[in-house]
Amino acid sequence: MRLQRRALSSSEAPGVSGRTPQQFLRLMTLEGSKVEPLHGYAYDSVWAAAIALTQVMEAVKLREKYGVQKNTSEEELQRKLLEALKHTYFQGVTGPVFFRNGERMASIELLQFQGSGGVLVGDFNTSTQQLRVINHLLRFKGPAAARDRTLALEQRLHVGLLMFGIVSSAAALTIIITLTALLFTLIHRTHTCSGCLEELLLLGLLLSSSSVLISGLDGASLSPEVFQTLCSVRLWILSLGHTVVLAVLFLRSWGLYSLLSTKPPHQRRRSSLCVLLCFLLMDAFLLSTWQILDPLRREELQHGEQSVSSGQDIVIRPFSETCSSTNMELWTIALCGYKAPLMGLGCFVASSIRKSEVTRRSEVSSFSLTLSMFSLTLFSVAGAAASLLTTHNPSLHFCLRSAIILCCNICILSLMFTPQLRFWKVCVKNSEQQKPSETQIETAEEEEKEAAEEEEEEEEEEEEEDKKLLIRLNQQLKSHTAQLDADIETLTLQLRDSEPRLQHAARNNGRARCVRWTHAAQVCSEDRNSGWKPSSPDSINSPEHVQRRLSVQLPILHLSYLPGGVSASSSSTFQQDHFLFP
Repeated sequence: MRLQRRALSSSEAPGVSGRTPQQFLRLMTLEGSKVEPLHGYAYDSVWAAAIALTQVMEAVKLREKYGVQKNTSEEELQRKLLEALKHTYFQGVTGPVFFRNGERMASIELLQFQGSGGVLVGDFNTSTQQLRVINHLLRFKGPAAARDRTLALEQRLHVGLLMFGIVSSAAALTIIITLTALLFTLIHRTHTCSGCLEELLLLGLLLSSSSVLISGLDGASLSPEVFQTLCSVRLWILSLGHTVVLAVLFLRSWGLYSLLSTKPPHQRRRSSLCVLLCFLLMDAFLLSTWQILDPLRREELQHGEQSVSSGQDIVIRPFSETCSSTNMELWTIALCGYKAPLMGLGCFVASSIRKSEVTRRSEVSSFSLTLSMFSLTLFSVAGAAASLLTTHNPSLHFCLRSAIILCCNICILSLMFTPQLRFWKVCVKNSEQQKPSETQIETAEEEEKEAAEEEEEEEEEEEEEDKKLLIRLNQQLKSHTAQLDADIETLTLQLRDSEPRLQHAARNNGRARCVRWTHAAQVCSEDRNSGWKPSSPDSINSPEHVQRRLSVQLPILHLSYLPGGVSASSSSTFQQDHFLFP
């Protein structure tokens, strides 16, 4: 098919030049000029310009002759010339000549190539916007009319059956291994001391591995309604599984980090369960809000067109199906925004405990726990980046995403449950050699726990007994101190009362006495050798006897305040005449 402007009009009426289109063609041939399709339009354009100029010049002459303003500017001449062209209408050799919106109105011919030449099968009038088709002249070899545009074939991009089978087999194998580890943990639960955290960790790994099987299903095998439902199911399973694994690893790391805390073990276990519940509630709240306000829907993602070959007028428009929502980027940032700080804090805590020692052989080593936490963080970042960068290729997207999830799960399984498997093998080997009872290992661990509890109780009892002993000793010392204070005060009062009498006796006798001290108080030789005696037996309370008793008792009372008393090495001090009384 071909579209072309009509070179000459088919009318036999003479035009503005006085010639018919046939006469114009004959004249051009006689002059020896090569006739081109645009020659007729050039001829009519000259006549259009001449007619417009004639009208403008006549208007200018009339204005100069009869008008008030004689001169005409160039701008006014151009405007008058354009107005004259707009109103120009005459019959030319190419048909009616007139203009609309600055364009020449003409007739466009529709030619169909049949055999070696073209056949006029219709025309289109630009002035009336009408198409006239001569149906009996149209010929088509095929069963229908020929295409009037490029044929576009839509092609769905989906995951290949072979790739889906391989990845699904790997996911199924990972699920079987996880279920086996879960069963093993439930059977040998007494060999572990981490409560239900191991079961929750395996449950999170099981959920994340199950999301791989669902993500391989697309619209090629499912209806749009089922595919849209699977979008939400896939998001919930993967997000909850990742949250459970992250929370368990974080709590295990934090538990080793806070072993030296003053909280009892049952309080730490209770706080760990509360933190895990908070993680799950936060994740469930965010996913529920997303599902209610902006649910995931099936969306077709169009890719670039691809031509089949240069000879065929066919292009292929590939498209893929994806799950999306109106504010997909905002919800994704919110979901990753609260998990990123937790993973960063978990890596920091895990790096702090990487060199700590674990006393129980059945427990996971701190180094394995650190590697598990770092592996989860690195695989999470890699999975998010792969999901964003490979959305244009569903097969590559499914393969990379599934490989990252499965590798992360297998890595965590091997790091977290290898110590328990080794411990179980050692227990089985020992049971075969020594033939112990089935509960021997359990009894040993229970005995260890009971011994540890008894040691703690004994330490507490010893501390309480020490406290009670110190309290009793303190009370005795206080009472003894109070008694000594009272005795000193009494003796001081007696000394004050007897001081005048002692002075009077000293004046009468005219001699002094001194007292020497050994381990027992003794009287000076002056008093022993002297023949002085009391006047009567009733004089035991005489001033001389009171003075002698005070000289013996006062140093002893004062020495009672010395810590530990007086040693034998200090007795020489008291043998000298340090105490002299009048």
